[in-house]
Amino acid sequence: MLSLKEGACVKGLKAEVLLGYLIVASVLHTYGYGAVITEGSGGTHMPESLHYEGYAVDIRSKHVKTFEEKESIMATAVKALGSNFDLILENLGLENEHWHLEFQPKD
Repeated sequence: MLSLKEGACVKGLKAEVLLGYLIVASVLHTYGYGAVITEGSGGTHMPESLHYEGYAVDIRSKHVKTFEEKESIMATAVKALGSNFDLILENLGLENEHWHLEFQPKD
């Protein structure tokens, strides 16, 4: 299932990052998990974060049961996303653990 965390701002998200989210969501679905955007263009991030430009979203990861499964999901998603996306597991084991997904073309 695709969903948004209550209060997550998605105003101005770019099509590229939304496509990336759908790819990650598809991978999560194959493992039996939903894909929740916990933040889009809102929230507090580093000053030059791509969140503010609409090119990044945070996706819940803390509901995935094991670290090994998180690694496997991430490896599968990174391969499917290709080189123009970055997917990083942030704040492992903390309440705000999530995958940070950003569209950042390398060309």
